Amino acid sequence: MALLSIPDEYQHPLFFAQNSIELAEGHSEKIPFLEELLLANGHTHSASLKDVEAGGGPLLLKSRFEIWRKEFEIIKQYFQVRNRKKAREPMIYQLSVFLQALFWANGRLTGNLCRWEKEIEPLPIQPVNLKERLSFIFEQPDHYHSFIQLSELFIELEKKSTVRKKLK
Repeated sequence: MALLSIPDEYQHPLFFAQNSIELAEGHSEKIPFLEELLLANGHTHSASLKDVEAGGGPLLLKSRFEIWRKEFEIIKQYFQVRNRKKAREPMIYQLSVFLQALFWANGRLTGNLCRWEKEIEPLPIQPVNLKERLSFIFEQPDHYHSFIQLSELFIELEKKSTVRKKLK
């Protein structure tokens, strides 16, 4: 078991309640921004993240969309039975996955979460009305309409990042 410190720029209350998190072997798949946290804590496992800043990392980006597709039906079922409480945690995690995909699609590591609104402004690849849509999700991650918005954001970002990749 390893203890990862959460850098100040990642200590958004929606994602982390403490300034460190225990990383148990085999139980790390649902930790928000795990790759960035590993890099910030000096773990070499996340060396492939450096590819993101170098304009590479298409497999890493693709993995974010695959994570969403796997979790989509589970979250959808929670909302179908009107279980907002169960939907909340996976929605927050998927919001973190979307933010990673957004920054990675733009060749950057995930920015400062405490001022995410400023961090996303200069990103050239982003869905329409991103700031407003993300604000809604941040405020009410356990609402069905947030789920719909997040789903649409993933679809739009995947399309835009695919177009950009083909133009290169």
